Amino acid sequence: MSKINVYKYLNDIYFNFNTLFNENNISSHFYVDELKISTDNAMYFGLLLTELYINSIKHAFKNQDNKEIRFELKVHNNEMYFNYSDNGNQKLESSIKPKLVDKLCRQLKLEYKITVSKGFSFSFKQHIK
Repeated sequence: MSKINVYKYLNDIYFNFNTLFNENNISSHFYVDELKISTDNAMYFGLLLTELYINSIKHAFKNQDNKEIRFELKVHNNEMYFNYSDNGNQKLESSIKPKLVDKLCRQLKLEYKITVSKGFSFSFKQHIK
């Protein structure tokens, strides 16, 4: 199989994290457009999403009641937009660069953006081939 429905694949990952979200009282929002992409890219996107979820669950929410994680993968004009964020209250360095996330993005040849002003936010866009 050279292409896979990224919605179905990432939704399976999201579904597997629902128990952890519920156990940790984390509100989660998930939206992915229907799109077929290469199985290699889908695998990397799945690894990225998994790593981001794990980092948020483990590190973002210390002594915090309102916990929220958002993920969107949208398509517009042959561009795919990957947006992940949490509203964690942990103070992060403005130059944070998670090692595994960085390695996965280098493998995909992506330039990404991280902001830490209101929680943690990670995003990139990629041209659809």
